Amino acid sequence: MTYFYWEFPTDLSIDRRALVLYDISQWKTVEKSYESLEKLCITLGIEKMSFSDFEWWFDHFTKENYYRIIDGRSLSELNILRCVQSDVINGKSQEKSYNDLCEAFGDVDEKSHSYWYKEFERQKYQATFSKLPIDVVVKIVEKCDLRSYVKLRKVSQRLRIVVDRIKPPIREIEVKCMANDVFVCFNKESLMSTDSPPWNSLLALSIIHNKKYVRIDSADLVNALSHRKLRLNFFRFQTDFHYSQVNYFWTRENPWDIYWERDENQPYFLDVFEGLNIQIQVKHCSIGVIKEEYILEILRILRPGSLEKLTIEPDLGLPLIDQREDILHRQSIIEKMVQMDQWKQAKHVEIRRILPLPIEDFFHLTSFETHLPSISVEILTKMIDVPSLSTLSKSSNFEYCVISTKERMDSSSIKREFNLQDADDWGMHHIPNTNFFVEIFDHLHGFKLIKNV
Repeated sequence: MTYFYWEFPTDLSIDRRALVLYDISQWKTVEKSYESLEKLCITLGIEKMSFSDFEWWFDHFTKENYYRIIDGRSLSELNILRCVQSDVINGKSQEKSYNDLCEAFGDVDEKSHSYWYKEFERQKYQATFSKLPIDVVVKIVEKCDLRSYVKLRKVSQRLRIVVDRIKPPIREIEVKCMANDVFVCFNKESLMSTDSPPWNSLLALSIIHNKKYVRIDSADLVNALSHRKLRLNFFRFQTDFHYSQVNYFWTRENPWDIYWERDENQPYFLDVFEGLNIQIQVKHCSIGVIKEEYILEILRILRPGSLEKLTIEPDLGLPLIDQREDILHRQSIIEKMVQMDQWKQAKHVEIRRILPLPIEDFFHLTSFETHLPSISVEILTKMIDVPSLSTLSKSSNFEYCVISTKERMDSSSIKREFNLQDADDWGMHHIPNTNFFVEIFDHLHGFKLIKNV
């Protein structure tokens, strides 16, 4: 006696046995049987096996059935639900489907067969996402939020092709590399990777807590960055190092040395960026990295002209870097940076660390903020000297700048040199014979220069 059960199978090998035995009873060839399996797999969204593998199973079940009949053994438990579904897909009538199943397997419950046949027939004519016109699918995907967008790319290869044709709903990307940990945010939503080395699977969950997140891998990030329709308002690449990331109980080494050896993520991402075949269109890029040469690597992937603002963030390890790197080497890197089109075509620059950068390299900008070891009367004269041809007074773009200094300024010398009068109610001094106003900070560690247009 053969036992049947009417549930969707979890073991596809049992399905194959039922389908093959059903086809054998109808004298189908292995080719015809494989065609039925293909149609069923497409309907169910199941990945089909190769013809050679199916041919092996077809031969195996055929021999198994032959020896079963010779030995007088009954069939083992079968799920014939897929057989019913295959009949519906191939357009077989309900009556013929029932009769063929009875001929193949013996007694089949007619009520169960009738229910499932009608259910599969209803599903056959029901509109599914995969059967929608491509233009309708495109409009649906365009309405998706970020999380749906990321998930849809993982549904199927066909849907991924559709999704990748559409401008991604990504306006901001942030990548934060810690010591063997990586945090990725799209549009300020936390996404993270747990399955792509060298990204570590232990991602400081105490920081994310119970917030919902979408799992991504390196392919998702690369796809987003290399998408030709991507237009970012903000892109940030940051390295964050804290001495607390190194356990002092198991080492007496310099924690900076340990971090330098352990940090695999930062160079990994730089290799990923270098491998991109496209330059990203970004309005504002913020870079917080350990070494200045990394700044060059990131600037290279930005499309010149699209970059409006560049921010170079401070780094807590900078004093240690100064001890490690030759000053001339750092100077050569900065010289390369200011020669790049990305720098020359930017409008706003904000530098939150001390870089060996001449003040003249800022004169093409609309606004800038930077840090200098100190400021002298000579430097300020270079900036506003009217007779000179390469000063801020000759720039049609310049609006303002903020310069912070490590050393206190000699405000009395500056006031005397430029004949500055008392400040107005807003703390601004007008520089005589110019269209500039200067605000000297109370702590004397910097000033703000504004051009009156």
